[in-house]
Amino acid sequence: GGQPPLLVERRAKGKRVTVISGVRGNARALCTALTTLLGVGGTVHAKGALADVEVQGEQVERVAQALTQLGCLRGPTGAKAPAPATVVERGCGYDAFLKEEEGTRKERKERHRAGPTLEPPEPPEDAPCRAWHGYWICCSGHCDRTPSSLDVWDLESLDPFLEHERFVPVRAAPAAAGAKTLSGLQRLGMAAEVGVAVLSYREELAQEAARRAAPKASLCAQTASVELRERDPL
Repeated sequence: GGQPPLLVERRAKGKRVTVISGVRGNARALCTALTTLLGVGGTVHAKGALADVEVQGEQVERVAQALTQLGCLRGPTGAKAPAPATVVERGCGYDAFLKEEEGTRKERKERHRAGPTLEPPEPPEDAPCRAWHGYWICCSGHCDRTPSSLDVWDLESLDPFLEHERFVPVRAAPAAAGAKTLSGLQRLGMAAEVGVAVLSYREELAQEAARRAAPKASLCAQTASVELRERDPL
C-alpha cells in the first residue's frame, strides 16, 4: 500500500522502461523534470484523466528518490506527507528583554526617569540689561537692545554689503581678547573684520549705482543732434 506506483516493463529489442502509473496533474512537466534530473529520455501516455510517465532504463530507486525530491508522492488518503518541523534558534540580545516580565520593565523605566536632569542656568539678576527686558531665560548678562522698527525678515536691510538707512548696527559684546590676540588673528586671517574682497565689492556696487544715477540723453535728443551735424557739417 505505501509503495510508489512504479514498475519496470520490457519494450522492443529488450529495452526496459520504468513506468509511473496514475499520474494526476501536469504529467508532461513531471516527465521533463525527471528526464532532466536522471539524464535519460522519457515519454507520456495519456489515459483519460490520468497519465503514465515512462522513463528509459530500469531505475526504480532513482525515480522514487526524484519523486520524493520533487514532492510528487501522496499518502494513501490523498494528502501530502507533512514536512518535518524545523526549529530555528537565534541568539539575539533583544530576546532577553522580551522575556522579561512587565513589572521588571516598569521598574527599569521608573529608575531611568528618576535620574538627574539638567536645568538651564538662571539669568544673572544684577545684569544691566535686565532693567529693560525683564526676566528672560536666555539672558547672558550683556544683551543688546535693537530698534523695535527693525524687521528681522527684511533681508535687504540686513545685507552686510549694502548701506541701508534702516540698518542700525548694534554694539557688539565687549571683546575679551587683547591687542596681541587680535594681531595674531589678523595674521591668520581669522579676525572678524571687513576684508579686501568686501571693500572691493562695495566699491563695485557704488560705481554701478553712480552709473545708473548719471543723467543720460534721450534717444530723441541724440537723433536730433546727429541730423543737425549731417545738415550743417561746419
